[in-house]
Amino acid sequence: MTEIVPEYLRVRKYLYDLVYRNDGRDLRIPPENELARLFGVSRVTVRSAIRGLVDDSILVSRRGLGTFINPDAIRKDCRRLPVIGILFGDGRQTYLPTDQQISAAVQNSGMLAEALHTPDSGAPERLVEIIRDNIAAVIWQLPSRKMEPFFRAIRAAGKPLLIYGNGFENEFDTIRNACAERGILLAEHLARMGHRHLLYIHNALSSEIDRPESPETTSGSFARRIRKLTGAKFDGFLSLNELDERLSRRGLGKYTVLYSSATLVRPILEILEREHIRIPEDLSCITAWKPLSFFFQGRSSAYLDCDCNLPELVAEWIQRKVLNGEKEIFLRTPESILHEGETLIPNTKP
Repeated sequence: MTEIVPEYLRVRKYLYDLVYRNDGRDLRIPPENELARLFGVSRVTVRSAIRGLVDDSILVSRRGLGTFINPDAIRKDCRRLPVIGILFGDGRQTYLPTDQQISAAVQNSGMLAEALHTPDSGAPERLVEIIRDNIAAVIWQLPSRKMEPFFRAIRAAGKPLLIYGNGFENEFDTIRNACAERGILLAEHLARMGHRHLLYIHNALSSEIDRPESPETTSGSFARRIRKLTGAKFDGFLSLNELDERLSRRGLGKYTVLYSSATLVRPILEILEREHIRIPEDLSCITAWKPLSFFFQGRSSAYLDCDCNLPELVAEWIQRKVLNGEKEIFLRTPESILHEGETLIPNTKP
């Protein structure tokens, strides 16, 4: 699940980053009307962001002159490292499990990872203004086609751009989102263990759901592969609320295994406990990414280590495109590895 970053916080973060990157030579921040134009917000919103940083003694307001960076707030004891900006989706949201993997790769390459957001004006040139002097390169995670004008503007500005997603492989540097491959891997492994009917649990907003009707998604590729292997129709795609309602009314029924993100393990276990359903005795379980071990009373967890080599691929792109300036299109597909564990056992039910 993602969260929309409020206008006020986007402006505040931009100003805070100006302070962090300042070398002490230019202490005046852009005027209110310029910030309002840049982010497509009202001057009231800009004033609120500035006031908060003034209250925190990071900025100093001087009557008749403007607002300036407080020299005491500038870090003088550390070297300024190159910054790579990271965006997700339509550029107005934050949080994704891969954020940590990508940030780690950036930092291990001797750079800083900084969250970016598209300005409310929706104008690509405004984003370019924001990144022009402060950002060495951009990584954009899971964008839609409508973001392509931003990609072209970033490239025209001479900034290296890496897309983590699908559909842009022929024109922009890309690390593919191998979700379809994960669905096939999951289906083949469960079929070998005798499982035919899967509860696939999500907690996504309607616009973000990993829809089973799409062959490019994990659930969609799983549905097609499990039907080919076992003849079973996949109909266990449920939200947390739907899972709760279904189990309370009809129990497990035909389902023998459950799949979800590791982030949903705790609420899922709470639902199962209320219905006296045990893992793995009554229901096997496998997750995307490794859950905390204490959730299953010491049992080892079966899980998909999704995009396990993603940090290495991001670091390779940084070396080739950001540092070495190579020109050819960069295209890689990450790997996912299935780890067996005690939470996933062979199905013995008819």
